[in-house]
Amino acid sequence: MKKASIARTRKMSLFFLLGTVVFGVLYFLFWRQEVWLEVAIVFSVLSTAEFFLQARFPTLDSLIFQNRLLGILYLGLSIGSYVLLKRT
Repeated sequence: MKKASIARTRKMSLFFLLGTVVFGVLYFLFWRQEVWLEVAIVFSVLSTAEFFLQARFPTLDSLIFQNRLLGILYLGLSIGSYVLLKRT
């Protein structure tokens, strides 16, 4: 059961990474002036890293550390997106 969950999470992280790459390419080709897309791309990369790290290191101690670290990064992203979107 645990191995199936880890495999599913890895597949989801690869799917999110592929989606991020595709939308990143589309952004640079068509929508360079859109600031909100930059925030969405950074959020997608952060979410992908979260899925991957949780599947890679599923122990309780590492999950606690990951959640604290990623919580800080998500907070920084929310503050950064507020500042960026407020200027536009």
